[in-house]
Amino acid sequence: MMPEAELEKDEQVQGLKPIDHQPSLNKFDSTPDVFFSGAGDILTSLSQGGFGHLLSAVRADTGVTAGRYLFEARILEQVPDANQVLRLGFSTAESSFFLGDGSLESIGFGNDGTYFSAEPGQLRRLELPEACQPFLAHQAIGILLNLTSDNGPTSNTLSVFIDGVRVSRPQPIPVHLRGKALFPTITFQNTTVAVNFGCGGRQLQALPFKCNMFADLAVEHHVLSCRKIPAGGCEVVVPVGLPDAGVYDWVDCFKEKHPTFQEISARYMEEWCTKSGLVRDVEPGPSHSRDEPDMCFGHDVLQGKAWWAELLHLAQLSGRSCVVAGVKSGLLEMERQKLISGFAKAKKIAIVVMGEPDASFKSWVHGKIQSDFEARKKAAEQRRTLAEASGEELSEEDLAIPEEPTVGDSVWFLPRTSVPDMSDKSVALTYAQFALPKASEGFDEIKYEWMDEKAAQSHLKQFVLERKATLVVEGLRPGSWFKGKLEAWKIARKSFQHARNEFGSKVKDDPSLNDVVNGMSLTDVKDVHDGDGNGTPVYGSFKYEDWLLLSWRYELHLLHHAFLEDVADPDRPGIPEHHVSHYFQLYFGRSFDTHCLGVAGLTETVRLLREPLELADTDQGYKILKSKLDKETAIDEFVLGVEKFRRDRCRRIDAGDESAELSFPKPQPKAAGPAKARPPPKAAVPRPAAAAAAAAAAPPPAKAAVAKAPVTKSRAVEKVAPPGGIKRGTPDSVSPTLQDAKKLRPEGKTAAQVAKRPAITKNPPITKAPSV
Repeated sequence: MMPEAELEKDEQVQGLKPIDHQPSLNKFDSTPDVFFSGAGDILTSLSQGGFGHLLSAVRADTGVTAGRYLFEARILEQVPDANQVLRLGFSTAESSFFLGDGSLESIGFGNDGTYFSAEPGQLRRLELPEACQPFLAHQAIGILLNLTSDNGPTSNTLSVFIDGVRVSRPQPIPVHLRGKALFPTITFQNTTVAVNFGCGGRQLQALPFKCNMFADLAVEHHVLSCRKIPAGGCEVVVPVGLPDAGVYDWVDCFKEKHPTFQEISARYMEEWCTKSGLVRDVEPGPSHSRDEPDMCFGHDVLQGKAWWAELLHLAQLSGRSCVVAGVKSGLLEMERQKLISGFAKAKKIAIVVMGEPDASFKSWVHGKIQSDFEARKKAAEQRRTLAEASGEELSEEDLAIPEEPTVGDSVWFLPRTSVPDMSDKSVALTYAQFALPKASEGFDEIKYEWMDEKAAQSHLKQFVLERKATLVVEGLRPGSWFKGKLEAWKIARKSFQHARNEFGSKVKDDPSLNDVVNGMSLTDVKDVHDGDGNGTPVYGSFKYEDWLLLSWRYELHLLHHAFLEDVADPDRPGIPEHHVSHYFQLYFGRSFDTHCLGVAGLTETVRLLREPLELADTDQGYKILKSKLDKETAIDEFVLGVEKFRRDRCRRIDAGDESAELSFPKPQPKAAGPAKARPPPKAAVPRPAAAAAAAAAAPPPAKAAVAKAPVTKSRAVEKVAPPGGIKRGTPDSVSPTLQDAKKLRPEGKTAAQVAKRPAITKNPPITKAPSV
């Protein structure tokens, strides 16, 4: 109900000196999509595509700390068949300018009649529906802020007048906002609105009492915004740092110290959606990250990244200084060039933030952690008080007082959430192209914050080497060299089998041929099919185990050289031992199942096969599979090697060494199924005589030979723990000398220990990475 009589009184002449400037809407304190026309007092914003689903907002350049002042607004037009929003009120200088988003630092009325406010420790968002009449087009809407301290019924209240008539009761301003500078704030969507501060004595509609317009602010009542045209001209800053290593923390710190800079990032866009009241209709997928958030807010136009080009274009048109943040885009040369190419007249600066932060940044982090804790603690205490006063029952979790975090020199960054800077897949696809910025890309200046250029370059290289050890190469495909060698191997294998079968038939007739094979000199063999010049094959005495050894030796040799050929990366001299099963499946199309050799795992397999394979140590502390033979080594050399190995085993067995005996499990034949009943004979169909004669003369059809491979049970690639106990999301120091150093980062209620990233140890995990 409205008060029966107007409670506000006529403004008394106080003789205070008025400000000497005209308050206006601040284009440097608005969402990027806001357009100003007229004398800067008419607002509109994008209403097409994804931006049509977002709230737009702007704050005035002048705030008030005391007194009673009025500003007005009028809806000029609204986009039909769209969500139409207009919220008018006040907010503090560095707070959210999205009225009604639950922020503690704003108050206001909405076009649906709702009054928005907030209290520290509030049990829920404070919204008072039907607090005033709804706003309609072409009405003169007056917002009266009364910060007088006379303790009257309208002291420290906010009221709405439409066409000069009060349409709301005076709504109390929260205690925690009293005494703070409050700036007129407009939040709108699909609406064109005119705003009047009273410059030139203009007032859209007189009120029942005399009142100062906002342009009549007294000097002692006003505060100017620090967001204004930068004195040194427009600048564009591109931070460059590694994933989960403080890049976005640095952006937050930078913005706090440089409030005139607008953040342009996917993270900012996601927050904008949330502030606009959009809610995800499904849970984010596995690729969700700060760099590439899953924008599943129920609108297809927000999915993907179609809005990114438009957001960049808006930033370029605004004339504002920007920090264009993205971990991946900051690390890729082509992406950096695209980012800065549209800012032709701005000064373009790359700032590299890698390694251990400097003392100044750590101090900011520690202060931020402590202040956030104090705010959460205070809110929890007030929530307890409110719950007790209202009788509302809350869970222990809602009422719990947070534990004080431990901060010190080992704490580098703010507490991490479950959302990474980059998804694992994104890192895997791009890390090999990570590079530091160069002046030739178009930067006017390149700064190194925490490390000098040489140290940063070494730090980045070590990061890349670590990833090459722990990530498999995604997108890798067998090349022509491998395909040719594999085809030749298949042909050779068939020829061996055919010749061995023929020789086996001869041995049945003449067992002494076995002695010929065993006594044959292997020194000067030119042809393994005719080792002695009399047609005796070198492999004449091969059994099942020997053929299996030959296949595994040659195929792993082939795998190693095919990998080197197709990857063509000097940083990858071999296959990391925990990636062998992945690449074996990729190249040969079957699982890496060593049970057919009677052993488990790669290490035992290499020990069994002996030549020419080895597991070699690397400088990074992990092992790689390598072949000691040249990639063009003939298959005959492998046959000779297996024959030498066979003879050596026979000598050891004859000498009583039972360990030399090989006994590989042979594949079990498939069990015969139940006999099928024969179908009844078909009735003979008479054929022409000529056709019958031709059929009788034709030979019976040949039966194609079918090679059967051993039946093996495929095994999934085993996930392995990261090297040295590394967890994703730890500070990214990669210097081996810092292996034992530990970092602490608070996580939730307690401080979690975060270790500096040590050098790679023996068990890197398998993740996919791009082909290089």
